[in-house]
Amino acid sequence: ISDTEAYLYVGTSVHFTEQNGQGVAPFFKIDAMTGRIVDQYKLTCKTEVGVSGGIQATAALGRGKLDGLVFITYCRTPEKDSGVLVALDKATFELRWELGMPNYSWSSPCLVYQADGRGFVLQADSVGHIYLIDGATGEVLHKANIGASNFEASPAVFHDILVLGNRGQEIFGVKIS
Repeated sequence: ISDTEAYLYVGTSVHFTEQNGQGVAPFFKIDAMTGRIVDQYKLTCKTEVGVSGGIQATAALGRGKLDGLVFITYCRTPEKDSGVLVALDKATFELRWELGMPNYSWSSPCLVYQADGRGFVLQADSVGHIYLIDGATGEVLHKANIGASNFEASPAVFHDILVLGNRGQEIFGVKIS
């Protein structure tokens, strides 16, 4: 990628007014200079009234040892209550790894790094779990349930504290180490 190239990464959600619908949710790589769709990654997602599927999150772009990867969370796939976190190669948009989660997530993946550049993904889900994932491999290193309802907000990290909000209008600070 040169100084004259810039890309947008954006995905769609799947909404239906009927019960038990499903549809394809594409995740696009768009040339920011021309608006041309450069590539897309698609998954079929389920939806029902009031609980949409697809992509509700913002993509996370890797740096350090995760440079060249883009991470996005799909909800309500392959089943209506589950979800998938994917790591795609930014250049080719090929799948590098996929992590199936038993519960869906509307929350964005959040990347954190060690001093040596090793990167990790923090991912929250719809039943109060927070995952710590090796960003290079997709291996779950730790999973904790903090007894909260659906994490919907995009998380943020300040020093060593993960800050995220849930549907229950609560804000949590979780120390990461």
